[in-house]
Amino acid sequence: MPETATITYTSNLKVGLGMLEETEQFLDLLAEGDTLEDIEQRARDTGTFGSCSARRIHDLIFLVFGPRYLVEDNQPALRLKALKDHLPPRDFGQLLFLHTARVHAILVGFVNEVYWPTYAAGAGHIRREQVAEFISDSIERGLTTNRWNETIAKRMASSIVGTLADFQFLANSRGDTFEITAPHIAESTALYLAHERHFAGLADTAVLRAEDWALFGLEPHDIYEVLKRLSRRGHFIVQYAGDLLRVSWKYTNLDDMITNGLIS
Repeated sequence: MPETATITYTSNLKVGLGMLEETEQFLDLLAEGDTLEDIEQRARDTGTFGSCSARRIHDLIFLVFGPRYLVEDNQPALRLKALKDHLPPRDFGQLLFLHTARVHAILVGFVNEVYWPTYAAGAGHIRREQVAEFISDSIERGLTTNRWNETIAKRMASSIVGTLADFQFLANSRGDTFEITAPHIAESTALYLAHERHFAGLADTAVLRAEDWALFGLEPHDIYEVLKRLSRRGHFIVQYAGDLLRVSWKYTNLDDMITNGLIS
């Protein structure tokens, strides 16, 4: 998520969770220059969502798909549409996770404060109690848009678990315990993220320290190793000395990288 973002936990995550299948369907419907209303109308006209109610389609578009992907003149959605049929489902899902986390600060908070620390401590599971404690603590810290009641708090705890299961961070529910699957960042995700941050104007060392990497449990030395692997594949030239990273970038913009680095 952007480095200067204000932390506010909303309850919108409960509307769609990961929404992987529906996101791909919306991407199939998307045309350049579309508004949210255009996509909503096309979804209804084509019957893509079958028996899904008009209200449900509206909420998925306006509360989930739009905020996650139809920003910056729809560029994230258009790029994901171009990549959708060229990446393995696991890799594509990581890109959706990246954009999902950027608009759901509560997901970032849980992943950074509970998920990866629990994994680093050697535990193989997340307990439902840990999720509930995270929600309760967030409310007490004033991070939520208002003071959630018990019903919303429980639903948000389930939403975090469900979303992480959708993105294959959790699996094999056994009652109140969920297995940590700790996915490794895909090379395509790392290539996309590094170039996206670079073309957003970050200096090379700032790319290395961008907060998004932590979503995949990476620290600067891990990120450098990932970048070195990408360098060996010819995507750029990377040098790291002390705390300074220098990159000789090959692609002229993010779309060039997608076309000639990920799709070709």
